[in-house]
Amino acid sequence: MRVRHAGNKFFVDAKIFVERTTPFDHVPAIVDAVHTRIEEILPGADIMIHPEPQAPQEESLFEQVKWIARRNNLAVHDLLAHEVDGELTLDLHLEVDESLSLDQAHDRVNFLEAQVFQEIPEIAAINTHIEGEGAHIDTGVMVAELREQMANEIKKLAEQVADVLDCHEIIIRETNHKIYVSCHVLMDGALPITRVHDRTVELEALFKNAFPAIHKVTIHTEPESERGFLSARRRRYEAQSGH
Repeated sequence: MRVRHAGNKFFVDAKIFVERTTPFDHVPAIVDAVHTRIEEILPGADIMIHPEPQAPQEESLFEQVKWIARRNNLAVHDLLAHEVDGELTLDLHLEVDESLSLDQAHDRVNFLEAQVFQEIPEIAAINTHIEGEGAHIDTGVMVAELREQMANEIKKLAEQVADVLDCHEIIIRETNHKIYVSCHVLMDGALPITRVHDRTVELEALFKNAFPAIHKVTIHTEPESERGFLSARRRRYEAQSGH
């Protein structure tokens, strides 16, 4: 961090290291929280914060692979590692644009696998399953008013479930005539992950029971500490906009 003083004003240029597996949409909140803390110490300072990704001290094999994919704007899931004849084999699913040909999709597979082999030499073989990411969205079918009504009901249902402190960032989309729902759910960070999983299963069942047309539900659980990041981001926005 560099701090200099000119006239009656401080100028702060800070670099912060964020675990590279941190979701992209969480980084602005982290930056805003740091910005807010510096402002509390140096009111009125001109502050520049530069987030840089850093590998966690104990990064798992799957986290390494996901980072390599994310760095190259690729999405992978359902990773599985197992030993075959004493050698480590990795299975994964790679999402690609449905408009691609097999040749084009396989080029992406080759590129990703080459990167993984280079950076994780203990992996001897990779089996990649290619699947479409559902890029075609029928935006004209589901009107905005219906989305809003559905989102409000989902929020109400979620916040009636035990351990759920808040439900937000509810996104409803229709892809290939199927409805997909994603949302963020705030819970106590001290809860065991098994209990958190049970709650997400309960939430998914509630949503699908209320709206049988839902094809898939993706729930992103967050610890209660994230509430501070959200509040800091809101305060920062209000300060900038003059609200």
